[in-house]
Amino acid sequence: MKLIFRLTILTAVGIFPLILSAQSKFSYQAKVGFNYSTAFETRDYIDGSLGHKPGYQAGVLAAYKISKSFYLQSGLQFTTKGSKHEGADVWIGSSTPPITYWVRNTNLAYLQLPVKIGYRIHFNSDFSAAINTGAYFSYGLGGNVVRKERTPGYENIPNRTIKYESFGDEQFSFNRPDIGQSFGCELAYKRYSIGFDYELGYKNIGDLTFKETTSTRVYKNRNMAFTIGYIFK
Repeated sequence: MKLIFRLTILTAVGIFPLILSAQSKFSYQAKVGFNYSTAFETRDYIDGSLGHKPGYQAGVLAAYKISKSFYLQSGLQFTTKGSKHEGADVWIGSSTPPITYWVRNTNLAYLQLPVKIGYRIHFNSDFSAAINTGAYFSYGLGGNVVRKERTPGYENIPNRTIKYESFGDEQFSFNRPDIGQSFGCELAYKRYSIGFDYELGYKNIGDLTFKETTSTRVYKNRNMAFTIGYIFK
């Protein structure tokens, strides 16, 4: 028993520095931020003009130091993306036809896993700057598409709101999985950071191949994010 106890102690003493060394290479960061998103979109039908919409994100990231300057980073984020469309529909059958103006917001909420490699420059013990790039993998959790219509000057045509789930079974709903590339930069002072990321979606989440329509659509996420963070070491 004493031999086993001694071997256990010796093993623990030998492994403990290795554990501390590995732990010293990890750092953790809580981040929140503001998103400004849109999409790359092509379609064979008229659908107004495409624009940006605001969103937000929050998450926790872990970084593993490969060397003094290079690091790997991953974690989990909750992020909201989407786009905004605006247009006008002219009614037919009158010399002065009514015009219905509409705005449609596409709201997409995701659980996102980024996997990045970065390069950090240390100016001194407190201040550093970094650039990073990598991939992101995300899965749609929810959201909705909301279209609001108004026809000014015609009381017999009421304003109306049309709403459906972003990732539901509707004809123009979206596919849940998404994958893309991310580019970013960051400034850090002591335990605080500010950052910018640009996300370029590669997957066509708006594919209509298996929908009950002959229309075609390509819709790929685009997102800019401005973040602040707190670093746990």
